Parts: sequence; C-alpha cells; structure tokens
Amino acid sequence: MTKVQIQSQQEFTYEGRVGAFLFVCGPIAGGLGYAWLMNEFSSGYPQISGPLLVQAAGGIAFLLGCVMMLVGRTYRHDVTVQSGDHPTRLGDR
Repeated sequence: MTKVQIQSQQEFTYEGRVGAFLFVCGPIAGGLGYAWLMNEFSSGYPQISGPLLVQAAGGIAFLLGCVMMLVGRTYRHDVTVQSGDHPTRLGDR
C-alpha cells in the first residue's frame, strides 16, 4: 500500500506583510476620518475636505492591502511517499 503525506506552509513576503499592515490600518484611518468629519459637522463652519481625504485614503489602503496580501505569499510543499517499508521524500530529489 502506498501512503502519501503532504505538508504545506504559507508565508508572507515583504509585500504581503505591508498588505497586512494596510488591511488593518486602513479601516482604522477611515474610522478616525469619520470621527473627525462628525466633529467638523458639529462646528459652525465645517471644513470637510481633510476628513474626507483621510476616509478615502483609509478605503484605498484597505483595498490595496487586500490585493497585496493575496499576491505577496509564498508556498512550500513537502511531499512524502511511502510504499512498503521505505519512505521517499519527493522534495529531496
């Protein structure tokens, strides 16, 4: 009987780590921009361009982070095939 064992590992590259940072920090920046916008609306003469730019930057950072996390990955697979009494690792050939 042949037994096949596959072990897979995934790691982020530099681009993937930057994407994860943007994925987390983008919504935080958007929330801060929204709080700033609400504070501006409560004042007499609101200046809304700054808060809207922060919200837009947060949204773009989130979307860019999603793409960078998908692209910035590396995969490693170790395959071991055991037939009879002696295992053979295909990655060692």
